[in-house]
Amino acid sequence: MMVIDKERLLIHSLKLGSTIAFDRIYQMYAKRLYAYSLQFTKSAEDAEEIVEDSLLWIWENRETLVIESSLSSYLFKMVYRKALNKLAHIDATQRA
Repeated sequence: MMVIDKERLLIHSLKLGSTIAFDRIYQMYAKRLYAYSLQFTKSAEDAEEIVEDSLLWIWENRETLVIESSLSSYLFKMVYRKALNKLAHIDATQRA
């Protein structure tokens, strides 16, 4: 329960524009998200881009962010979707 409360506080601070909260989220999740993304892309550059895009999206949309599950689940789902989109884009480019 305490983890959920800390997470809610972190999200609340992020929504208010706290760069400290964003930095904390980055420190907590970037490496794990990168490793997860790398499972799909097999390219370090693509994996890094997906994680950076995901975290940048979180920052840019912080005021309207609605997280119904945990922050961790939200981020991993986002990276998964972005990885699939990246793979589809690569596939379409290679076919053209």
